[in-house]
Amino acid sequence: MTEESSSSSDDASRKCNPGNETDLPDAIKTTAVAINLCLSNKFLKAQKLLEPWAKESMYHALGYGTIMYLQAVMTFEPQAIEEACESIKLALDVCDRQRRKQSWTESLSSWIWSPSYDKITEEERHAELCYAECLLQRALLTFIQDENLISFIRGALKIKACYHSYKTCHSMATNQSHDLAKSPQRQDFEGGVHLGIGSFNLLLSLLPTRILKILEYIGFSGDKALGLDHLDKGCQSQSLRSPMCAMILLAHHSVISYYLGIGDGDVEYADEVLQPFIKAFPKGAIFLYFAGRIRQIQGRLDEAEERYMYSIKVQSEWKQFHHICFWELMWCCSFQGNWSRAYHFAAVLLNESRWSKTTYMYLKASFKFMARITNQTISKEDNRSEEDSEEYMFRHLPDFKQRIAGKSIPFEKYSIHKAAKYLSQGNWLFLPGLELIYMWNGFYVLRRRPDLSHHLLNLVHKEQEKLEHRKDEMYYIDDWCLGKVLEGMCYQCTRETEKALQSLLAALDKSRDTILDKQLGAYACAEVGFLYMDQGKYVLAKRYLKTACHEYQGYFLESRLHFRIHAALSKLKKIEKEHKQARKAVKASKAAKNNNMPNDNPLSDTESDDSEGLSNYSTASEGEEEKFEDAYSDTNTNTPFFESNQIDGRPRSYEGMPRENTFTKSCTSHGGTAPINKLYKKTQPSQRTLQQPKGFSSPRVFHETTL
Repeated sequence: MTEESSSSSDDASRKCNPGNETDLPDAIKTTAVAINLCLSNKFLKAQKLLEPWAKESMYHALGYGTIMYLQAVMTFEPQAIEEACESIKLALDVCDRQRRKQSWTESLSSWIWSPSYDKITEEERHAELCYAECLLQRALLTFIQDENLISFIRGALKIKACYHSYKTCHSMATNQSHDLAKSPQRQDFEGGVHLGIGSFNLLLSLLPTRILKILEYIGFSGDKALGLDHLDKGCQSQSLRSPMCAMILLAHHSVISYYLGIGDGDVEYADEVLQPFIKAFPKGAIFLYFAGRIRQIQGRLDEAEERYMYSIKVQSEWKQFHHICFWELMWCCSFQGNWSRAYHFAAVLLNESRWSKTTYMYLKASFKFMARITNQTISKEDNRSEEDSEEYMFRHLPDFKQRIAGKSIPFEKYSIHKAAKYLSQGNWLFLPGLELIYMWNGFYVLRRRPDLSHHLLNLVHKEQEKLEHRKDEMYYIDDWCLGKVLEGMCYQCTRETEKALQSLLAALDKSRDTILDKQLGAYACAEVGFLYMDQGKYVLAKRYLKTACHEYQGYFLESRLHFRIHAALSKLKKIEKEHKQARKAVKASKAAKNNNMPNDNPLSDTESDDSEGLSNYSTASEGEEEKFEDAYSDTNTNTPFFESNQIDGRPRSYEGMPRENTFTKSCTSHGGTAPINKLYKKTQPSQRTLQQPKGFSSPRVFHETTL
């Protein structure tokens, strides 16, 4: 599109009759143009296109709010989050004015009979959809304000209204009249339903167990497979919401699964989702970031750095978006042991970003410490004044502590704790850079690069030798346990699993004697569980994971570990279900043979044998499987993590512990749980290949000339 056509379309849009602009078809088309302008890095132009009618048209209001929402989630800056919240509140008011208002008789009858949507207009059902979408974005903004569990609970409670709105929209889509079924806007409406139901289910499925229990009491829960399936369909639908569905899928498989999960994102599928959008928006900063993120997970760090740098280069309107690329560049350098360059990017974030000065200063100070002990030179440009000195940063980082929505940032608390330990030990910490990689789940990336992991393992061994000269120090056991955890993680990356297990169990056994770093016991216990799960020893994995979840409390970054444990237990639950189905099929097949009956089971003899080989949910016999099914059932004190009787961040005794939450049992026994997947018709999960519908080879793109 030339500059002449762009300017002429701008003139045409300014002269456009506001009455026509707010009509539903034109509003959807204008919003599509604005979203594509955003994806082409023209964020300010998109905002100016939508802002004049943001107080009148639901789609203009939703589009404007969505742009502000994207800016907030991409930058995580408090000011951007506040501005997005205000824009979405305005959009909610606009959408609510155009929703269909039920009379009191209709409200009463809806409790008895299924509601009828024969009289609903196209504008009214789109208003309901836009209202639900605004509610979802508002809830998500509540989640990202901080990592505190209270924030997650508050956000989860807000989405109850969103849940009911999407339930209504789904009913409208499945019970639409003949005229609405033929509407040109039907595809955009159904795409919005896919986006909402998919995001809703996926979001709820990620929440830790303690929050899910509250949500189940309220009346709903999430289904991850159903959510991903709806988002996949929405991504392929060529509708207004297709790019948003794609971004959520990409974020889940390449970011969320690795920062808050167990690194089980489907990276190959994410790359398939990405390719059509990279072709449509070759210079789109958002999709270039995801391209870099996918390559980073695959261990192709040099290629990832190229994508991040290009994403920074192609746009300058949202400089805050550069920070998320600088963040990833910092980790790419740290994975390679290039601590001086990691220090440079941490310095850039400290100087330019307004998110958390305390966190950035701790990162910068830690990487400078790592550069010093590995004899790496810091450039003069990054080491100009006293404020760049290692001791100054560790001493003054608590001065920048901030509160978002009245809550402290959990990682700031952790950073202040480590800075105090550094000063109390005579300006020394045990490999703080490597500990940061661990805390941000960087070892999932290093598993793809054993060559880099060998170098980091050698560094751990050298520092462990030096640590032996500090046995008289007060926090020697804390540092010894940390060294064993890092050693175990490096051994996992070099595929030496037995050595990894020995190191982690040793850290777990000694963790009861730690003084400051009480989180190490919970993390070591969880890592043993993750390791057993990777080995296929699912019952042992479940034991350790449940112990880490229930028997430790009050330690740093507790919520972050609970997210990972929840992801692992959800995967174990799925494996257990498949295991039981396979055993049931095998038993049915054997019973059919013993009775000399035709084998109606879909599994052939060969497949039955294969299913027996796959049913390794137990580590030994069936009796042992039942014995260890519950994490509380075994009282064997020979295992290291059962030996202690501790509180305040360390294990407590099993004696007197209830076997189940009686409050939850009481609620669920009276029908308190109604999973959301029961309210929506569940379809077969789509195959993990992104095949475009016939006639489409790339996303639907509206340019400004469309107007």
